[in-house]
Amino acid sequence: MCKHKSIIILFIVIVLVVVIILLFRSCYQGKQPTEKTNSTDSSLDFTPASEGNNDTITIPAITGINLKAGQLHQNVNFSNPSENNCYFQIQLYLSDNTLIWESELIKPSENISEIELLQPLDKGTYGNCQLLYSCFSLDSKKPLNSGKVILEINSK
Repeated sequence: MCKHKSIIILFIVIVLVVVIILLFRSCYQGKQPTEKTNSTDSSLDFTPASEGNNDTITIPAITGINLKAGQLHQNVNFSNPSENNCYFQIQLYLSDNTLIWESELIKPSENISEIELLQPLDKGTYGNCQLLYSCFSLDSKKPLNSGKVILEINSK
């Protein structure tokens, strides 16, 4: 009788372990891996939707920028990587979707180091802001896909 109880308990433990493993696997199925980003060399990649171009467009990932409080003129480091085969137009939005800066078309290999904000920012940290990268073909300037990067603005 004791031997039967041991076998039943062992069977129940094995079934529980299998059920737990299946639950963990089902929880993680379909989830995209999160991508770590930093301001130096990480990027987000996506493929343009038009013009039959299979090239990848690299969008620099920026986790945060520091801006001067109360000033329109700002120093930044925005770029269109040289390996891209498209123009960028970059827009900077606050978390409430207020546009605070928009670039002209930026050629591949081109950097922007100075910008003029549309409105000065008060001192503080602004979370969940976004840089919207709109991409345009080099020859016809037709719109391609866009990508956005969520970032934090630290206004000192």
